[in-house]
Amino acid sequence: MNENFWSKLQAIDRRYLYAILILAVVSGLYIKVEIPAKADDSSVMFFKTVAEIPPEKPILLQSDWTNSTRGENQGHLEAILKILAFRKQKFAVFSLADPQAPQVARNVIRLVNDSLPEEGKLVLGRDYVDLGYFPNAEATTLAMGINLRSAWEGRKTKMPGGGEMDIWQTEVFKNVKKIEDVGAVIYVTASATVDVGIQRLGGKTTLLCMCTGVVGPTLLPYYSSGQLSGVAIGLKGVYDIEMMMAYGINKKQADGKEGKVMNTKVPGTIEPIEGYKHNGRGMTYYAALNVVLGLLIFAIVIGNVAMFASGQNRRKR
Repeated sequence: MNENFWSKLQAIDRRYLYAILILAVVSGLYIKVEIPAKADDSSVMFFKTVAEIPPEKPILLQSDWTNSTRGENQGHLEAILKILAFRKQKFAVFSLADPQAPQVARNVIRLVNDSLPEEGKLVLGRDYVDLGYFPNAEATTLAMGINLRSAWEGRKTKMPGGGEMDIWQTEVFKNVKKIEDVGAVIYVTASATVDVGIQRLGGKTTLLCMCTGVVGPTLLPYYSSGQLSGVAIGLKGVYDIEMMMAYGINKKQADGKEGKVMNTKVPGTIEPIEGYKHNGRGMTYYAALNVVLGLLIFAIVIGNVAMFASGQNRRKR
């Protein structure tokens, strides 16, 4: 190709590039295909751990994210809410990171409820309690570890029939006296509040985390050491959890072929979520991400080739 072509390629109007990027992102959102990617061990152990929590033990769901990280964390929260709804596992949702976080979590609960059958919907006061926002993460987490009832003394929740009730009188917390009585604390986060939980609650109950891709690498050492029983990281974590919701772990397919998610660290079989189809937010966003990354790599390669060719042509003069 001649020098004129490479010069024009380098001088292309950036608005065209942005238009191509927007088109690629939007197109990627409509691609409904399973990406051939092995589920991360940390995601597999997250799903396994949740599946093995006794159903009578409530979960503490600490939702510490806002709309700035909804691309990853909304998929995390949607997935865990669907799992809890299927298992009839009661839970409490609260935040220690941002005053906006509780309302963001409420919006997601409402969205998930819209996708559930009438008999499976999450009912406030019966299936879960909403504790709102606690402004001091360090002090609140420390108090939870020392005396959970004292830390949340006086908190009330709305009830299905109207009115309010002390959370300790609800079905959710009727058998809970201390932090050791809960099934797990699950952090859905884009910040370091999980670090505080590990420091103050480690060894007292099971700790699990669903976090953004930026935070993930800093938490893997906690997973490797056993301080976190499982971690679902970024969009890949959402995709992995949704895969296991649809296909379980080590479970053969209907035609007898090897299961979609196989892991030698998991003895036996973990059942999928009955009726769940693998078409959630993880699949949608993960496909779009791969399309955009492919475009990015292509643009970098072409840009470097064009720069090299232009330099070669200049040296020949």
